[in-house]
Amino acid sequence: MNSVNLSGIRISDLSHMDIVSFIVDSAKNNNKTKVHYVNLHALNISFECPRFRNILRDADLVFCDGIGVLIIANLLGKKLNYRNTPPDWLDDLAAHASNNGVGLFLLGDETGIASMAAEKMKRIHPSLKIVGTHHGYFNQFNKQNDSVIAKINAASPDILIVGMGMRTQEFWIDDNINKLNAKAYLTVGAAFRYYSGIEKRAPEWVTSNGLEWLSRLVVHPVKHFRRYIIGIPKIITRLIKTEVLNYKLPEVCGKHLTKDCYKQCPIEK
Repeated sequence: MNSVNLSGIRISDLSHMDIVSFIVDSAKNNNKTKVHYVNLHALNISFECPRFRNILRDADLVFCDGIGVLIIANLLGKKLNYRNTPPDWLDDLAAHASNNGVGLFLLGDETGIASMAAEKMKRIHPSLKIVGTHHGYFNQFNKQNDSVIAKINAASPDILIVGMGMRTQEFWIDDNINKLNAKAYLTVGAAFRYYSGIEKRAPEWVTSNGLEWLSRLVVHPVKHFRRYIIGIPKIITRLIKTEVLNYKLPEVCGKHLTKDCYKQCPIEK
């Protein structure tokens, strides 16, 4: 598949329907497949956290979620044509899964939000198999985590959609994939909130023109100040260092070994 490489992360340049087909086809096979996304925030985290960077490098497919990645990649001479934000194509994924008899499990966000998203999917796609849902606010290091894994495995989903926020969702899949029986694993961030309608997205003319980040900053200025106002110039500087000046990224965090990253690094949602 067509792809570009940004600081060691291979970003596939696919339409959203190609991504949907890849996920559903993967769910029909026996091999476990991991599908993640990158935006500028993800790239910033990847510079700071080698474990997160290695998870993205190890993924079977990484797609471009944000207009910022697309613009910067093109400015660096690495042509990207597509950006695919999950709330825009969850219905296409549901339709394709329904047509292929593939079952979904929705995991993440606050209590009730994943189930609200599942109920909406079922209304739109009555024949879709949604085999279960669960919120993402559980302790991931004790028996609560074991209980959630047992619930997922009992439901036997083909596709596990995880919306816990970056990097919690990527670390959780990495930590638990060998205990889970799903075939395809898709991270979607806050997509359940937007899909269910619990949180409104910007108008289509804003999202289609790559300005959704600005609308989020306006609505939640404190929450997103660090991500956008600080994060955008930071990632531009970092990509110039790696892509133009050939700076090599360290493979170990400054304070501790990569394998300990999840428990010791602060997790930004």
